[in-house]
Amino acid sequence: MASEENKLDDVYDAVIVGGGVAGATAAYRLHNVLSKKKGANNNDGCKVLLLEAKARLGGRTLTESVKVKDGQEMFDLGGQWIGRTQHHILWLMKELGIEYYEQYTLGSKFLCLGDCKIRKYNSSLPKLSFMALLDLGNVMLQINRMGKKVPPDSLHKCKQAEEWDSMTVDTFIRKTMWTKEARETLETAIHVIFGATPKELSLLYFLQYGNAAGGCEALVETAKGGAQEFRIKGGAQQISEKAAEKIGSENVWLSEPVKLIDQSNPDFVTIVTESGKEVKTKRVIMAAPIHCVENIQFKPGLPMDRHYLAQRMPIGHLMKFIVTLKKAFWRDAGLSGEVVSLGGPPVVDGCDTGPIQLVYDAVTSNGSPALVGFFSNSRQWRKIEPSVRRREVVKSLVDYFGLEADDIIDYVDKDWAEEEYNGGCPVNIMTTGAMTLFHDTLRKPVDRVHWAGTETSTIWTGYISGAVQTGLRAAEEVLNKIDPTWTQDGLLDSLDKKSLVPSDNF
Repeated sequence: MASEENKLDDVYDAVIVGGGVAGATAAYRLHNVLSKKKGANNNDGCKVLLLEAKARLGGRTLTESVKVKDGQEMFDLGGQWIGRTQHHILWLMKELGIEYYEQYTLGSKFLCLGDCKIRKYNSSLPKLSFMALLDLGNVMLQINRMGKKVPPDSLHKCKQAEEWDSMTVDTFIRKTMWTKEARETLETAIHVIFGATPKELSLLYFLQYGNAAGGCEALVETAKGGAQEFRIKGGAQQISEKAAEKIGSENVWLSEPVKLIDQSNPDFVTIVTESGKEVKTKRVIMAAPIHCVENIQFKPGLPMDRHYLAQRMPIGHLMKFIVTLKKAFWRDAGLSGEVVSLGGPPVVDGCDTGPIQLVYDAVTSNGSPALVGFFSNSRQWRKIEPSVRRREVVKSLVDYFGLEADDIIDYVDKDWAEEEYNGGCPVNIMTTGAMTLFHDTLRKPVDRVHWAGTETSTIWTGYISGAVQTGLRAAEEVLNKIDPTWTQDGLLDSLDKKSLVPSDNF
């Protein structure tokens, strides 16, 4: 089979739209392979362009400077955690020379449910009544058993797909669970994972999501193999930045929202940005969030199933906060810094609960004391003045950790609904019917347009590692189209086979 040939000198091999982790990974991988295959020195002969609508790279990762005791430190206000079964991100970080360290978990934790009682406990199990623990254990066992019947890359193999996709997670929980304590615990975890309530999620989607992580417990755990096992030294945004550096700054265009992708010419695809810049390319990798793609004009238009899919994949909503302090006093008191809560009683007009839903120790690798957390009822709390949010978060921390939590150095929070070209976080969810009706279009190329982004991953969907997997997969699709005679190194296949198996390199 003949390889595709450039017919004009100014035609790129590939243009990647979206400079988050998925897009930067795709650009990095394409540059590495194309440079070697073309025998290029530096960037000669390898033509890859990364387009980003924002003035920064990183997508749903964002690392900002926050005041600490001895100056300033970098903290993550977006995605930040990784785990030892996430081999795709571990590979990329090793390539880029980025280090990580353990999430601090030693000591007692706090749990606060609908009764507003603060429960303190030391075990891996939440402090619930015996019946509630039995209830929670039973439903988790059912969820994991059902999840194994939902292959992330072979949905047609699930015999119960139609039934489960017609049901919300809320319906399943109410039919299956019999204790209020256990139900509230699971609902709180679901909201933090997806930025959405169980009423909004397809049960089939939820089961597939958990299966892609090796089981639902892994989604919420800080223990070995959990999604919150490690933190990234220097912050997660540098993953995209360092990957993009490898293709050369002249091949990374920031503040260039794409307006048009025109595939009507058989020789090349034309991309036009809102500033009027026009580029030609053999292939496009679309790594922008699914709902944001709807703002781009395609010629010819995208298949209707792509639009229907986007309509049924709304973005979740989370608000995250960082509080820096003078001392990590909770560690001295034998506390891990972890809080799981339904928010507690209402404290301001317009909010049904208090502000805190989840808190973790956020002491940096340099030892700067901090706590990181997520808002309960974030869609309500985003309407509250930032100064009031700050005051009430600190007051809630005092309720759990004592008066020392009032002696803060700095407070920063992030409402991802206000982030242009994201409009939410952490992930685009799937509502009922979306999986069985339109899931097949999620990764399917449209002529010369290929799809990346963590929602399209088959392993660790919704996480940073899932984004890396999709960048590698989309890059491999493009490489095979550019020249199918090239022998690939089997990198993606090797990482896919390793994933969900704990690495021993720790």
